Amino acid sequence: MLIEKMITEARFDIFTNAQIKESDIKYLAKKLEEEQRINLTEFLDMTKCSTKSCWKNFLSVIKHFSYRNRFRCMDVLFTFLQDANWPVYDDTVDFLCSFDEADILSYIGLYLEKAHERKDEIWEENIYHLINRLGVEALNLP
Repeated sequence: MLIEKMITEARFDIFTNAQIKESDIKYLAKKLEEEQRINLTEFLDMTKCSTKSCWKNFLSVIKHFSYRNRFRCMDVLFTFLQDANWPVYDDTVDFLCSFDEADILSYIGLYLEKAHERKDEIWEENIYHLINRLGVEALNLP
């Protein structure tokens, strides 16, 4: 079944159904992971959601990806760090802390630089919170 058709069913609609069963999230994640042609950053666009609670669906889907494929979603994950009041913020920080430090450091630098360029001090502060949680001592970051 095509992903686009799947998500029109309420049980797989990660954009409007905040009560999706874990088994359905897992199945959808498997299908999304298999479909390499899908740009996950575009697909998992926060603006498509009816409520911020549905963003948790995105995080749940990403958690079910293989470790390697989770990196296809770094843009989504670091976007979730833009506001500590968002319902996915804490879970996203915890999830990012589960990555190997060597694998995530370049992403931290990239998104910290983006936040700095946008003069988004709150996003920067939230990324520094992640850095502190990771216990990273010395980074050559802005």
